[in-house]
Amino acid sequence: MLYIYKSGSMKKLNITGLLTLLLSLVFSSYSQSGWLPPVYFPPGKLLCDTTPWKLVLFDNFNGDRINRDLWYTFNTNNWGDNDNWAESRIEVYGGNKTIVKDENVQVSDGSVKLKIKQESASWKCNDCPGSPQTRNYTSGYIGTKMRFNKGAKVETRLRMPIFEGAWNTCWFWALNEVNEIDFAESWSNNGMPSWPYIGKHKPHNNYNLHSWRPRWDTNGYIPEDIDISNRYPHQDWSDWIGNTRFRYEDWHKYTCEWDTASVTIYLDDVLINKFWKYYREVPVQVYDPYTGDKVSRKVREAPTCAVQEGDWQITKGYPWNSENSVSKLIFSVATTKTNKRHNTPGPIEMGQMEIDYVRVYQRHPAEDGHAEISNDTTGALIIEGPDNLCGATLYRTSQAYPGGKWSSSNNAVVFVDGPDCSSKRVDRNPYSSLTTTTLYYTYNPGSDPTAPPLTAAKLITVGQVPERLFTTRVSNLWTGQQNFNLWLNPNTNGTGYAWKIWYGRSGPEHYLEAKGQYVSTPAIDLGGQNTYFLKWEVLVTTPCGSRVISGSKENNSGKGPYLSEAASFMSGDSLTFNLEARFDNEIKWKAYRQSIEGNLSATFVSDIEDTFAITQLFNKISVQQLEPWLFFEDRAAESVATWIALPGNQALHAQIYAGPALQPAPGKLSNTFNLQLPAPAAILRSAVSIPAESEK
Repeated sequence: MLYIYKSGSMKKLNITGLLTLLLSLVFSSYSQSGWLPPVYFPPGKLLCDTTPWKLVLFDNFNGDRINRDLWYTFNTNNWGDNDNWAESRIEVYGGNKTIVKDENVQVSDGSVKLKIKQESASWKCNDCPGSPQTRNYTSGYIGTKMRFNKGAKVETRLRMPIFEGAWNTCWFWALNEVNEIDFAESWSNNGMPSWPYIGKHKPHNNYNLHSWRPRWDTNGYIPEDIDISNRYPHQDWSDWIGNTRFRYEDWHKYTCEWDTASVTIYLDDVLINKFWKYYREVPVQVYDPYTGDKVSRKVREAPTCAVQEGDWQITKGYPWNSENSVSKLIFSVATTKTNKRHNTPGPIEMGQMEIDYVRVYQRHPAEDGHAEISNDTTGALIIEGPDNLCGATLYRTSQAYPGGKWSSSNNAVVFVDGPDCSSKRVDRNPYSSLTTTTLYYTYNPGSDPTAPPLTAAKLITVGQVPERLFTTRVSNLWTGQQNFNLWLNPNTNGTGYAWKIWYGRSGPEHYLEAKGQYVSTPAIDLGGQNTYFLKWEVLVTTPCGSRVISGSKENNSGKGPYLSEAASFMSGDSLTFNLEARFDNEIKWKAYRQSIEGNLSATFVSDIEDTFAITQLFNKISVQQLEPWLFFEDRAAESVATWIALPGNQALHAQIYAGPALQPAPGKLSNTFNLQLPAPAAILRSAVSIPAESEK
């Protein structure tokens, strides 16, 4: 009992009833806000399970048919393992305009192909009422017979098709219909756009988390569906125009670690993002070139495994029911189109997802009734060789095995030759702009050919990839200001950048030195003109050596580049690009600034004291969000703000990943691109200064 004295009298309250009332008020407020209440962690709380992952499912798709002990080729539910229900082969998930057919799952040459075809087909389940439904497309689908409750780790190597209407997904889907994790989901609704791609809907590959509103549960915390969408790196407008886009139609290794505290995404063994279930919203200081000072912005502080004491928010959109999800692993292809695109009577193959292998691990398989597959790594090989590839280099293993095979996670390298099967000479693929890859040597040390093979792996950095240099002049006609962004793609791991930049309205009136891949100059006045001057020198230091990249650009006419004339914004060697963004009213400017703040506030930051890294993140998001506002004299870019401004960017601690290059785009830059300037020593240093930052 609790006693309270008031006005000389003593009143007695029931403490249990009081706490119940308070808790009901708290939970009611969070229920009305549409999400779960915060969680308190006491001192010494550890969030992460460090139990080693254990292999529970492996399929390398050898043979000539799918292994039906492991996979279903149709959508199953909780009530059986047959297709005698309405959504097993048609409308297996919202938006899929196909009928799922077993014949569209084909195994050959060590991989499984999930095909999508244009062909008329009809289907209904045996016990379903009504007439069969007809579709113009059929598709392939595989889902595991295994179910996973408390998380799993999946590794797979695959490639996905691009065609008009293609929709490919690799995902965990909970049969209680509240959780979904898409660790690779690609879309190409309009097919491949034409060069130079600006302002056009482009194919993209996402990784997403979903919290679906419970269909039958009366839990009021989630009154609506919530999702977190992120794109794999190197799919921004500058990656497309610079021919360094992520080519998901090529082979790549995808890894997803789903745990009760986090979901971690890797691409080709490089960390891309880590979603924490818990976070704190904290302010950080970033330099704002338009105010000339540091401003406060919000980010999400990641808790780390040894979480600090206190209240932590639950990430909105994180799969909330992570300990009772009964999830299955699915690979599927589909199309968003309903009408035929080819006027022909026979079946036409539109494309296929091709999967090399699938491995699934769990930390505690016995809790789900699973058993660890024998995967003895005693005496496992180590691939010997340098961590950085700077030309043709010999890599070897300590021992050779009959049938041992060399491969890589992507097409960043080529295997030239080798004196024996235990060694290979590796060189950079000149047609790729990828800067990392993993070398594999796969072998079977025992006498059982059916046992899962062992794999020695080595992650390496691929050097000597030509950088693309970008500049954007941001012109704010509403405030009468302008500034410049400069950056280089792709970014090789371990690379440093030291910039010298001269800029002004009509000449080198200002000077800036800065470090980092992304640089933004302080804003200067337009001065009633629409002309500008920009010159740069950047020292690029990589594990394979150093070099200086220099160039300049001036605009004396006041007109912007022409989208129809590559020479107005691209150098003849297709390695330098100069573009402009213009804002002519307050509404547009605020929309752009809000898109930056929204993306920044949804980003998990592991070290909120790392001001250099946070500034780099802010500068990167600033250029990512420019596409809807890029200006061309002959025609304005289409507004694509509804799809370009995805909530949340890759985590701060994620490595920047470069996609392979397309063929060089046509065009030659005009002579004004290589403007001759006086020696740097003769250029006056600007009085404009920015707060000093130290690179960590």
